[in-house]
Amino acid sequence: MADIIYSADFIFELFNPHDENGDSGQLLLATKRDNTEKYVVKHEFSDCACNEFMYHKVAEAMNLRTPKVKLIRKSKRDNIPFKFQACAIEFIEGLTKLELDMRNTIDNFDDYFAFCALALILNEQDARQYFVADNKLLKLDNTSSFVEGDTLNMYLHLDKTPKKIIEVFKKNMTRMINYPIEDFWVESYIKNIAEEFGDEGKECFINTFDKFAKININDFRSALDVIEDIYNFHYSEFYRKFIQNRITESKRIVSLLKSDSIY
Repeated sequence: MADIIYSADFIFELFNPHDENGDSGQLLLATKRDNTEKYVVKHEFSDCACNEFMYHKVAEAMNLRTPKVKLIRKSKRDNIPFKFQACAIEFIEGLTKLELDMRNTIDNFDDYFAFCALALILNEQDARQYFVADNKLLKLDNTSSFVEGDTLNMYLHLDKTPKKIIEVFKKNMTRMINYPIEDFWVESYIKNIAEEFGDEGKECFINTFDKFAKININDFRSALDVIEDIYNFHYSEFYRKFIQNRITESKRIVSLLKSDSIY
């Protein structure tokens, strides 16, 4: 599968670009043995790899730029200290952190507003990190999307979990999957973007909901198959249901915006 790489093909070393570990834990740098590919590896929490992978797939469907993300299949003979399933995030040289006063020099600055909307659509909880490479904006560190914390980890241990706990967990997951996009935050973003960037930024933000509403869940079939292969069926079903609900919710937001029920 094109979305999977094999650990045996890479050399791994500790990677700590900021001299401290972030919310994703200790990172690794993976360099292909023929030196043709290089990735940053997240592996310490079970949700990191699958959230990063699925966020990239959604952003790709929206024509938004994030580093390419692949999942790693670990060789049984490797002694790599992966605590959980791991993802490989494309290593991009020459990144500069985005400053908003740079916007006139960035070819795709409108994507900034689209990423703001996508944060609401995909339930992103953490601070967002934007960078620039070759005069193009891209977004990094998308682990905190979809579901809070390491909640998905339970899907790895259902066979060892008491039935009553499983029932509570499944109810909580259903609630998370069906949780609505909050109108209050949509309205707040629209007002703030309009005040700081004008109508052009506001329209880019609003149009993102319309674009997401037109996504077909079947477009993610291959990505969901990879999730099921590396994790299990419960993970792929979670993402399928979550994205499908967000498509429905985006249609609702678009309807409200057209009826002026939201600012």
